[in-house]
Amino acid sequence: MPNTSQRPDPDAELHHFEPLRVVLALGALLLALLLMLP
Repeated sequence: MPNTSQRPDPDAELHHFEPLRVVLALGALLLALLLMLP
């Protein structure tokens, strides 16, 4: 295994959290639409 624990890349973490951020944004938009409907 490569020794990534010694020097973790911040870019790798950003790329790892990007999909989660997109999912959260889509969920917030869907929630807003559902609240606006009634």
